[in-house]
Amino acid sequence: MGVAMFEFGSAPYLAGAMANFLDHTDIQTGEVQGCLLPSGSTGTIFHAKPVVIQGAWLSSKQKNVNINFQMFSKKMKALLNYWSSEIRTDSNTGLPKWYNQLESGQDNLVLSTCASNRSTCWNAR
Repeated sequence: MGVAMFEFGSAPYLAGAMANFLDHTDIQTGEVQGCLLPSGSTGTIFHAKPVVIQGAWLSSKQKNVNINFQMFSKKMKALLNYWSSEIRTDSNTGLPKWYNQLESGQDNLVLSTCASNRSTCWNAR
């Protein structure tokens, strides 16, 4: 949404949000806190969000953004390592896979123990 709203001035806000998540990225694991408050992390939802690097890069290309994302290069590398690790790679396709629906970067999902009707845990009842 931040990218789609660039023409309305969203770039500095998206850049700030991405900088906050990068600041809270664990450099050893590449995991990112899923919930951040002005006071800091909430201690919930430890996942890696691929949209953090994408949002940072896209917002940094806008002229009204004054954040130098170079300072987060080690944390971005940790995120990339997370997504290219063997545990995150599907052995059949070689593509990265989600841990669950919370890791997708979608913030308004209904929480469930089964991510979708394509999962083996799905029960239509």
